[in-house]
Amino acid sequence: MEPLLRLKSNKISNSADSVNIVSTRALVKLIRDNGSLNGLLTMYGENNNNNIQIQEFFNRQQFIYANNNQNLVANLKPIYEKWSCTICESNKKSKNKKTKCLKILIFDFGLKHNIVHKIFKHGKLLGFGIQIDVVPYYYLTKKHLLTNIIKKNKYNGIILSNGPGNPKTFIESNEQEGLIDNIKEIALKDKIPILGICLGHQILGIVLANGNTTNLKFGHRGMLGNILVCTYQYFLRVRLSRLQLN
Repeated sequence: MEPLLRLKSNKISNSADSVNIVSTRALVKLIRDNGSLNGLLTMYGENNNNNIQIQEFFNRQQFIYANNNQNLVANLKPIYEKWSCTICESNKKSKNKKTKCLKILIFDFGLKHNIVHKIFKHGKLLGFGIQIDVVPYYYLTKKHLLTNIIKKNKYNGIILSNGPGNPKTFIESNEQEGLIDNIKEIALKDKIPILGICLGHQILGIVLANGNTTNLKFGHRGMLGNILVCTYQYFLRVRLSRLQLN
């Protein structure tokens, strides 16, 4: 097994190492013939014994993204957070609510906090107060928790966040817990606007549009013809059948 990349000291900034491509031609041929591939960055040398160890490592598939059948979201640590701007806090204390405060519920599949900051930023630009509650993804599988939090807070909108792994695997792992029915109830019965980001977007495509995930051979690079929902991070696409909004 010959390495295609080598770690090289960065002599310019002396602050970080860099990865140099040993053979651009060999790397391009691999991707051209096989599509997107798993890789391994290791500190092993290039002698025969180490090559055997590296090959055994690959054979055991001990790297996390080797298998699309893993429910990676289940490995996340549950997060409960509340975010509120000064406008919403003032509204709670005053009877005269001059500025509207929008309440947003985020289901955490691996949330990037920059998303929260962007929501507050745009809310301020538009002249709205923002209150955000973040709860673990499994609230979508617990009917009593879901019903209680939605009825109690009367949210203006719901977000299914970004996260790791194959959305189809996640849905299949939680289907018996009522995940699909609960999402449909929020969207179709409660009529609460839902935004899906990344993994959350794909989950909505599968649940509400009878979609199905397939691998993109070369990942997401620019416009890809008739692909309607796509994420470059996981090299997956969701093919939509039809929106089930009736």
